[in-house]
Amino acid sequence: MNNSEKNIVYDQSIEDLIPQQYTSATKYTLLVICISLVGLIAFLCVFPYPTKVSGSAEIIHDNGMYYAFLFLPPDRTGEIKKGMNAKIYTANYPESTYGHLNGTVISFVENVSTKNDGKLYIVKIYLGKELITNYGYQLSEQIEIIGTGDIIIKEQFLIENFFEPISKIIHYQ
Repeated sequence: MNNSEKNIVYDQSIEDLIPQQYTSATKYTLLVICISLVGLIAFLCVFPYPTKVSGSAEIIHDNGMYYAFLFLPPDRTGEIKKGMNAKIYTANYPESTYGHLNGTVISFVENVSTKNDGKLYIVKIYLGKELITNYGYQLSEQIEIIGTGDIIIKEQFLIENFFEPISKIIHYQ
């Protein structure tokens, strides 16, 4: 190979070596990948992902007020405090149609033994004077309402949940 052939090869640009159809397709592919990454980062930064405790719920009516008793296993119950937000999902009314009930923790009852000799903790949640869901539906008080519930222990974004263990490792030293 003589010097003139070497110069020809080296003088060609990358765009000349790649056919034009692949170049524009590559540009659009990179653009789609970049937009997807930006969208994913934005989703992680704005999507709330609460830390919660879940259990079964039973709603009662007492002295003109509605309350939910939430029956919880021992996991994370030590973190529950008066005033925390709670969500009750009724089995009688599908959440996709009717939504859920919002409430506030008002008391924490000592553990009780169950038939299986497991321990359950009971949390009393104030729901208000009427059973109105977050979608605005008034639920009937004519039937026994049962379901499940969550107590929101900590509100944080999904990205914070992702980096929290890493932060704990770094600050553990």
